[in-house]
Amino acid sequence: MLFKTRKDMQIFYTAAGTKLDQEYGRIKANIIFGAKKRNAQIFSVLSQNRQEGKSTLISYLGIAFSKEEKRVLLIDGNFENPKLHKIFGIENDQGFSNLLADGGGLQETVLKTEFPGLSILPAGTISKQLETSIQSSSMDVLLQSAKRKYDFIFIDTGALQSMITSKLLAAKSDSSIIVVRRMRTNSHDLQELKTSLESYDIHVTGALFNTKKLAWLKR
Repeated sequence: MLFKTRKDMQIFYTAAGTKLDQEYGRIKANIIFGAKKRNAQIFSVLSQNRQEGKSTLISYLGIAFSKEEKRVLLIDGNFENPKLHKIFGIENDQGFSNLLADGGGLQETVLKTEFPGLSILPAGTISKQLETSIQSSSMDVLLQSAKRKYDFIFIDTGALQSMITSKLLAAKSDSSIIVVRRMRTNSHDLQELKTSLESYDIHVTGALFNTKKLAWLKR
């Protein structure tokens, strides 16, 4: 369930012991465990299709980690249909795609949220030559800079079936989290997803089965 209002965000941030808080607490614990095993900081969030719940997951995770005073950066790498700037009510005039295309400092482009320690790098406005830019040394420099400044970095992505940039971003990440949605992801989708993971040598920390009740599937 995505936040409907700013008040919903604040309620989730301040709430403790609710069912939703407990669910994301379990997901968070699995991510932290996987991060320690692999010394991982950067996680891409992937799904085969659109509208499987990636942006919802990454938004809740960002706030959940900020509750524990972690420094968290959410990067919007869904260049086809960026959502993070809308969810958090920030501008999208400059962002990730602009940094990849034109260079510049990470801190000058990242926007802070109302939640302590949580920052957003919106998608930005440039859509050309992103595949080449993601594979460049500039991308490596950007990610290394993010690792020095933040404890956890989560990258939202577009659908794997239509966005080569999503596969490239996952390959650049330390690990990935897969989202599959009930009644939307079918067996053919899962086979295609498996092929992409193998072809791009993408490591997976775990998968989230998106139903009305969240379920974390360890890998």
